[in-house]
Amino acid sequence: MKRFNLKKLTFLIFGIIFFINPLYSSELNDLLKVKWSFKGLTGKFDRASLQRGFQVYQEVCSSCHSMQYLSYRNLGESGGPEFSIEEVKAIAASMEIRRWSR
Repeated sequence: MKRFNLKKLTFLIFGIIFFINPLYSSELNDLLKVKWSFKGLTGKFDRASLQRGFQVYQEVCSSCHSMQYLSYRNLGESGGPEFSIEEVKAIAASMEIRRWSR
């Protein structure tokens, strides 16, 4: 029979304590509870925030990412950033549409 080594047993016990304790501790923290304005069926988005997000897209993201699948009607008052009809028409008129030929 092999004799059990005390060093190995000590290393094993401290290894288990060292690695299990952080995992156990992380589960004890409660997550931050946030009340979002757009949560649920009756939630509403912040109009100004959505319009700023669209402006950031136009100035930064549109250089690499296209709006190929965007329906401009979604920018209007039916949803999305809720631009006025005139603003949606101006946005649509300022876009360049390229057709890809196959």
